[in-house]
Amino acid sequence: MNLIENIKNLPEPKKTYLEVLEVHNKEVPIANLLAFFFRDKEIHGLKDLFIKSLLKTKFYELDVKNHPNSTGTLISLVSSEKEQEAILNSISNIKVKTEVKTSKDINDNKRIDILIDTDRFVICIEFKINHKLNNPLETYQNHIVNTYKNFTKHFFYIVLTPVKKEADIPNIKNYLEKNEIFKQVVFSHFIKNIQNEFPQNFKENSSFQYYNDFVQTVQNREIRHKRRLLLEKVNQSFLNKKIDSAYRNNSKGGFIQVNKHNYLFKIRIENKKFQIEKWITKKDKSILETPDLDTNFDEIIRIISNYTQIK
Repeated sequence: MNLIENIKNLPEPKKTYLEVLEVHNKEVPIANLLAFFFRDKEIHGLKDLFIKSLLKTKFYELDVKNHPNSTGTLISLVSSEKEQEAILNSISNIKVKTEVKTSKDINDNKRIDILIDTDRFVICIEFKINHKLNNPLETYQNHIVNTYKNFTKHFFYIVLTPVKKEADIPNIKNYLEKNEIFKQVVFSHFIKNIQNEFPQNFKENSSFQYYNDFVQTVQNREIRHKRRLLLEKVNQSFLNKKIDSAYRNNSKGGFIQVNKHNYLFKIRIENKKFQIEKWITKKDKSILETPDLDTNFDEIIRIISNYTQIK
């Protein structure tokens, strides 16, 4: 079996409960689950952990042409360090709503996915799972400004996504070029912040199964996404080349093995990264040259391509 076929035939990650119910690709059920954890008085007992973790998560500018990299954490958007500290240490009167209508017109279907209202700040979250970023962000902003015009609060505008997205339609692009209001936050970065602050006894809480299933659902999406990208890269680079490869199963989830003369590569696709090991055979003995090299798609293709050209 060649390399392309091996990638196509990788075993699927274990299905979660959300995937069994076929709601893992639907924004409303996932938004409702997130809202449950954003509410500080729910039975999960995590209080404001999810909100604090979100504010501490790094963001990306949606106008990627002018801002290609992350530029800070959400809380850093508040100019004063003293005010930042005050916000994180005194989050109170938390109200969380989903599917918030931006107009009283019953025919107007524009809705904010998640709206978090506290004494000091408001968080407006546009939640994107599958679809392209083509939402009326300016309408959401105007709704927030008009709703809270008599309040002195900080506003955080977030597009929460599994992977980085770009604006898809001209009027959204134009809005983002003129306004640096909405920031993009990647799911896995948010989740990592939450896990870093978990109380020791949370696994004993009945709500942990909801959280664990949610996280695994996000990770499964990331695994599948990375496999698609790797397959695209391999197709582009090796479509007409015969490469000796095989899938090897093991307790860690398995790996793709690529062979060429005295060289052997093991490619692993994990939840949050790719790993590649390079082995070389000398005197009938395999020696590990580069263990667990965290790398990207282009680097994997470059490494394999260099050695597959050896005659």
